Amino acid sequence: MKNFIKILILICLVIGITACGKPKVEDIKAKMETHLQEKYGESFVVENIGMRDANGQKFYTARTYPKAIVGTPKELDDYYYATVNIDILSNGKLRKTGDTYGEVNTREEAEKYLLPKAKVLFGERIRLKTEPELQEKDDKNGLWYGYITPHFQDGRDKAKNDPEKYRLKMTLYLYVFDKIDREKEKKERRAQLFEFLQYLRAEKLDKYLEVFMVFTDDIILAPSFEEKRYDLENDLENRKEIEKSLREEVKSMDDNTRHKNINLIKKSDLKLNNDSTIYNYCKSRFLVLTMEMLKIDEYGRYDEAKEKNTVDKHFYKNERDIEYKEFKKYLFKDGE
Repeated sequence: MKNFIKILILICLVIGITACGKPKVEDIKAKMETHLQEKYGESFVVENIGMRDANGQKFYTARTYPKAIVGTPKELDDYYYATVNIDILSNGKLRKTGDTYGEVNTREEAEKYLLPKAKVLFGERIRLKTEPELQEKDDKNGLWYGYITPHFQDGRDKAKNDPEKYRLKMTLYLYVFDKIDREKEKKERRAQLFEFLQYLRAEKLDKYLEVFMVFTDDIILAPSFEEKRYDLENDLENRKEIEKSLREEVKSMDDNTRHKNINLIKKSDLKLNNDSTIYNYCKSRFLVLTMEMLKIDEYGRYDEAKEKNTVDKHFYKNERDIEYKEFKKYLFKDGE
């Protein structure tokens, strides 16, 4: 009987130790929040905590974003979300906390850095989306891999001070809510973009650079656009009347309302493919793709440029080298 009691006590102790050894969700969350606070100097929301397994490595992961964006349009935009992770060691202990918010923070800091100059050149009716990516070269295989840095300036410094080890790729989307209606305006806009390129060159941000300057119909800024959008795109008989009413709304908007509606457009929707709302309302775009970016392009555009004998254009010695294209599938073509 005594042996049975001893065994029972031992089992209870083992169960108790095991239970105590497994961290509580509240403790995991607190650890993640503390890590983010200390690293970025602000408070974060940590939610949807769960355990995952990747290639045999178990870890806790959660979605995170700054508390400062709660209640703002940014809260509804995936562009501002990141993950925070903690690996679980084989003995059940936890490794140091890691996160991907550095990517978001770097984009935000890059936008803050570039937006004032962009507004001077292109006006207030713009939405800028930045996608800087710091890459590090693996000395063993010579391949380049993404390197998450917590700050934009940190990425710039690494690429500048050790270009053999690091490179900073910059992809910029400049959405201008206007249409190019005349050849003269096309020339003026190309000159503006060339001046912006000179600015980026002076800032040492042009080596691995891609810029999409997109002109999109400001009809999407109308207050009732979403309400009327389905009929606008599908009711062919009444389309012109619907379009006309939306354009009248845009004309009657004051600058504050217009800027507010521009800022409501999600950064995650600012992309050139047909799964975004804004795609069907793009009229035209300019493209800058510098030589070094062209050489590492994953879509084979370097070979295409060689075939067309247009490689030299990517040195951008003058504004005429900037490519211009009109979207053939534009929803409201002139004369329709």
